[in-house]
Amino acid sequence: MSRKQELIDLLLVRGTSASRERLELESTENLEKILDNSLLNEIHAEAMNSPEVVERQRRIAEINEESHRQYEEFQLSLIFRTPVLGKVAIDNFAARKIIRSWVDEAKGDTGISVQWFLKLLKDTPSLARSLQWQSADVLDPVKRKEAESAQAEADRETFNLFCRENGFSEVDANFRLALEVLEPGFSRYALAQAAQSNALQLAPAPAEELAKFQREAYEERVDWLQNQASPLELRQAARQESEQGRAQQQRTAQQIKIRESKESSLGYVGLPETDRDGIKIDRAYLLRLADNDITRYKQFCSRYGFAAITTRINQVG
Repeated sequence: MSRKQELIDLLLVRGTSASRERLELESTENLEKILDNSLLNEIHAEAMNSPEVVERQRRIAEINEESHRQYEEFQLSLIFRTPVLGKVAIDNFAARKIIRSWVDEAKGDTGISVQWFLKLLKDTPSLARSLQWQSADVLDPVKRKEAESAQAEADRETFNLFCRENGFSEVDANFRLALEVLEPGFSRYALAQAAQSNALQLAPAPAEELAKFQREAYEERVDWLQNQASPLELRQAARQESEQGRAQQQRTAQQIKIRESKESSLGYVGLPETDRDGIKIDRAYLLRLADNDITRYKQFCSRYGFAAITTRINQVG
């Protein structure tokens, strides 16, 4: 068998797409080249499918994907610092998801960029309604600091009010926990939801802080009744307080009974009617003590028991 026939047989065995008749037309030299290329392609295919090469290609793909993600994140950060008609889009997860959904490769979009973003809003202004916006003043370091300070004060006020309504302590540690769980600008409803789901676990207010809450609420209520309420509001308040007072008295009495039962074996001394100076120990006395002399207030609680102190403060008897 001639060398040419051997080459043709080898190529046919290797699965060449050419027919024998077509190969017969080639010279021996060309058939040698065709065979060499076939062998090289097979070697290359085997190498590309080796575990080492597959792993290297996987790592390269991961690196390229991470590089693309970082570039996209950078472009998004620029977009949220780009003013549009005096405003900038608010940066959050939802906004980033919305902007990513606007990329349309079918329309020739190559990816996210500031130029692409501005052109898109110019061509389709209605898209802007999908985002939340704020004044571009936030880009000014001084104005941004002022806005953050004002927001922090508002958040603290919201948090303190929530604590007073729900018996949690106003301490800084509790406030910092709230800021870790919720974004600035949270509401009392958001705080309540977070607390109920155990996402936010706040320390309860101690007895002296609860007494302070009661005193301040009482003073605010008296001020409103004396200086702000209309005659109609006064009548409504009287009916409401009468109903709430009865319900509160019942709840307080139940709580006191439970506490008295727990403290009965501790041998507390009975709470006297007056102190050593002859001053009557009533609700106002105890609330004033909790506010101005917390050490002595704690001594009262330790000596006479929380049940007796709570009874006197709530005027339950």
